[in-house]
Amino acid sequence: MEEIRTALHGFNNSQLRQRCEPTNHTVTFDGYHYRWKVYIDGEWVIQSIKLYDTYKQAYSHILFWLHKYSNEMTNRDKAEATRDYFKEVERSVEVDKQLYEISREYNSKTKEKVRQMIILKPNIHNKQISELLDVTVRSVEMHRKKLSM
Repeated sequence: MEEIRTALHGFNNSQLRQRCEPTNHTVTFDGYHYRWKVYIDGEWVIQSIKLYDTYKQAYSHILFWLHKYSNEMTNRDKAEATRDYFKEVERSVEVDKQLYEISREYNSKTKEKVRQMIILKPNIHNKQISELLDVTVRSVEMHRKKLSM
C-alpha cells in the first residue's frame, strides 16, 4: 500500500504511527537546556527546535503532541477504512450486476450459468442462484454436485 502524506507536517503514516508511540519520545539535557527527541526509523532525531528550561515543559509538549498525533492517526485510519469499505461495496455491486447478466443469458444452459455464478462468487448460496435463475434450490444443488463445486 502506498504511503500517503497528508496533514500534520507532512508525516507519512509510518512516521506518524511511530510518533503516536509514547516510548518513542524522550527528553535529553545538553548541559544548558532540555531537548525533545523522537525515535523515527531507527534513530533519535530532534523533534522540536525549541530549547526547554525544564524537563516538565518538554514533557507537557510531548503529551500535547501525542494527543494530536493519535487523533490524526485515528482520522487517517478511519478514512482508509471508509475508502476500503466503499471499494468493497462497489466490487460487490459489480459482482451482483454480473450475476444478473449471467442469469439473463438465454443461449446458456442452467448448468453453465450455475458454474459461471459459482466462479464469479464462490460463497454464493444455492437459494440466491435459484432466485436468479428462477429454478428450484434442488436443481441448483444437483448442478452444483455435478460440477463438484
